[in-house]
This record gives sequence, structure tokens and C-alpha cells, in this order.
Amino acid sequence: MSALDDFKEAYERLKKNKPIICEKNTPINLANIAKEAGKTRSSLRKGRGFDEFIEKVQSEINSSDQGAKRTSNRKEKRIESLQETVERLKQENSLLKSQNLSLLMSNYAMERQLKKRDIKPQKVVEFTDFKEEFSDIDLNADF
Repeated sequence: MSALDDFKEAYERLKKNKPIICEKNTPINLANIAKEAGKTRSSLRKGRGFDEFIEKVQSEINSSDQGAKRTSNRKEKRIESLQETVERLKQENSLLKSQNLSLLMSNYAMERQLKKRDIKPQKVVEFTDFKEEFSDIDLNADF
């Protein structure tokens, strides 16, 4: 099989998104065609008998703009995925803030009941007041 045949087969595999060497969704360009064919980038250049093939490939790439569409589509999916993650984390943060506030209120209510009955609770853990250390942080801000 000739090098031109290798390049043609590699080009077809990349167009069908069924590469053997490259990853799926690899942008179609001359360097990736050469890589998929198992050759070096410099082996697929004009003046080496591949002029017609190179012109055909470049005109198809330019007319379909397939490489840009794939890259753009991947970026859009990534952005959408990250936006979903941010939204999920915001909801989780809100839930945790609510649970924390509820627990604080319960503790406060229990302490008031104990004080009314003149009972001193046994300290299991020493509480550290972080308000002074983190006074410059707005704990109610959405992140």
C-alpha cells in the first residue's frame, strides 16, 4: 500500500470519527491525518506527490468547517456541564447553610432550657469562635 493510500484511509477514518491511532473527535487537519496514517507531520506536504490530495482535504475542511464545529461543540458541552455543577453546588451550599442554622437554633434553645433549670452542660468539645479570625469574610454571600 502506498503512502497516499494510507493518508486517504486515515482521512476517511477521521471523517467517520473512527480513528485507530488518534482520539475520537480529533479535529481534521493535515497533521492529524498524517498521525492517523502512522506517518510524521512533515511527510504530508506539497511537492511530495500529495498535492491534489492536500488541496482536496483543505478545500473540504474549509467548506465544512468541521474542525471548528467539533471544538465549539465540545466547549459548549463542557461549559454546560460546569454550569450544572455550579448550580448543584449552590443548591447544596444553601441546604447546608439551612441545616447549620437549624442546628444552631436547636442548640441555642437547649442551652436556654438548661439555664432555666440551672443545669450546666458538660463540655465535650471546646468551641472556637471563628468570627474574629474570619471577620473579613461575608458568611452570607453566595459563592
